[in-house]
Amino acid sequence: MRASYPTTDPQDRRVTLSLSRPTHSFVFFVLKNRMSGKSFTIRPCTVVYLVLMALTVTTFLIGQLRIDGLATSLLVLGFALIKGQLIGDYFMSLKGIRGIWRWVVLIWLLLPGGLIATAFYLSS
Repeated sequence: MRASYPTTDPQDRRVTLSLSRPTHSFVFFVLKNRMSGKSFTIRPCTVVYLVLMALTVTTFLIGQLRIDGLATSLLVLGFALIKGQLIGDYFMSLKGIRGIWRWVVLIWLLLPGGLIATAFYLSS
C-alpha cells in the first residue's frame, strides 16, 4: 500500500483519503459548521486517540472505585491489549503492513497478556 495524503475536493469541501488506487476514495465523517458553511473531518487517528483516552479513563475509574475480582482484572488487561493493538495499527502505521512485523507486535501483545491472564486465573 503506497502512502497517500489527504486531498481536498473544492466542489463540496469534503476531505477524502485515497487508498492504493486512485479510483478509490473514502469520505470520512464530515461535520458541517452551520455558521460558516465550512466542513471539517474527524481523522481516524483522532477517533483512535479518543478511544484510547476513554479506555484510559475507564481503567482509572475502575481503580479509583476499587472494583476488584477476576472479571475486572481480565477486563482491564483486555483494555491494555486493545490499546496496544490500536497504537500499533494507527500510530506505528502497522495497519496496512503484511508479514512479520504485524505478527511480531501481535505476538508481543498476546504472549505476555496470555501469561498475565493465566496468572490471574490460577491465583483466584
